Amino acid sequence: MKKIIYSMIMSLFLLFLASISSYAADEPNYVKNFDTNVDVLYANGTDIVIDVNEENQTVVKWNDKSIAISENTIVFGTGVGEQCETTSIIMNNGKVKSVVAGGWGNSKSEKDQVNNATVVINGGTINEGLYGGGFLYSEIQNSNVVVNGGYVARIYAGGAEAVTLHSITYDSGSESDLKGSGNRVNNANLTINNIEGLPDGYMEGRIYAGGDKYAYVGSTNLTINGGDLSKFIVTGAGEDGYVGHSEVEIAGGTIGTYRSFSKGLLEEINLEMFGGKVNNFYVGADKDETAKTKQMNKANVFLLGGDIETLQAGINNAVPLTIDKQNYNVYLTDFIEIQDNQIQAEELDKLQYELKLSTNNLVMKPNTTEQIVATITTNPEGYEDIFRSMLKWETNNPKVATVSDEGVVTSQFWGNAKITASILDTISTVDVKVTGMTESLLAFIIIILLIPVIITIITIYVYLRRR
Repeated sequence: MKKIIYSMIMSLFLLFLASISSYAADEPNYVKNFDTNVDVLYANGTDIVIDVNEENQTVVKWNDKSIAISENTIVFGTGVGEQCETTSIIMNNGKVKSVVAGGWGNSKSEKDQVNNATVVINGGTINEGLYGGGFLYSEIQNSNVVVNGGYVARIYAGGAEAVTLHSITYDSGSESDLKGSGNRVNNANLTINNIEGLPDGYMEGRIYAGGDKYAYVGSTNLTINGGDLSKFIVTGAGEDGYVGHSEVEIAGGTIGTYRSFSKGLLEEINLEMFGGKVNNFYVGADKDETAKTKQMNKANVFLLGGDIETLQAGINNAVPLTIDKQNYNVYLTDFIEIQDNQIQAEELDKLQYELKLSTNNLVMKPNTTEQIVATITTNPEGYEDIFRSMLKWETNNPKVATVSDEGVVTSQFWGNAKITASILDTISTVDVKVTGMTESLLAFIIIILLIPVIITIITIYVYLRRR
């Protein structure tokens, strides 16, 4: 009997969604009272901007049009069961309930599909969640989410596998088949440049490199460059679902807790920390969760720079994680500051590197180029690419000489400049002197000098002809 009632409710729900999708157009459409205290805006693949108007109302803009929406609105990049090549949502100001890069799919045969989805948050308040994927049955090939500011409670690089409507929870996946989830993001990218804080009423925030509940993320890249995340828990995987490969970079900001995973299945993670601060750092999970699957198969953690208050191995598959130097590795340099290291010294690997430049001095003519070759060696060998990715080039006098990200120096004008190549706290310099003349400048000067001589010769010639 319960199954019959559930089937009837599900059928009515699908008919309700179908009625919404039937009037979905290329332009965005706004659905009020979608659920209790929930409104919905479907962008339907149209590029939109969320902002405020002169009356300080939250509005959605596209082309030369706009519509005011409530702060209880979920904003979707597409619609219901749509197929879109691209979606784009930019939020500059205002208040919304959630921002979803994709759309909504109510079944496998009517799933939402997007090739490239983009969300950029510059400001405003997202009272609940920011998602790089879609809801329920949704598949996004490439998702790119960038947070430059604003207030948000939860951020997911992936989508939401389960949704509750009218007090009934609908899902597109299960704990017994995480890889087969109907909610999928194949390639996810999440970049946090700044977060101003949490919305009112929240004491703790969450950032996931994967999706919500039993969502699937094939490959994910999480980069944290800044922001006060001291009240956030940052997870290198999803909440409960599947992540195939995770790349995490911590370059700045302050993070309350970092953990590589929590629940679900994480096949492999590579983490590089070369800046910022983490109060509590866990190589595995921070605690044993009640879940059928809670496993991380491989982890490479490179602690290259920055500050960690407490470093712990954490939990994996309900038992303490052992750093075995095979599937689970932690590498340290002399530039990482760790106040309380709870991992045994013999379980850690020291990683050293050296930076050498092909020259220390350059003498150049104006408007010429020279290549400086940076050679990076590591002990043990094989980690050169990690440090090369942190190599930075700078000039102290761009009016005299500039330098590219590849170490190509271009002279501009006469004078002296200093080119700096740096990795973490290791710095090498090249003194550049720009002097002399280019062939074109020399030719120009010669012509200028010859003009009076030529005029004199012509004058003498004319004079002699007249005589």
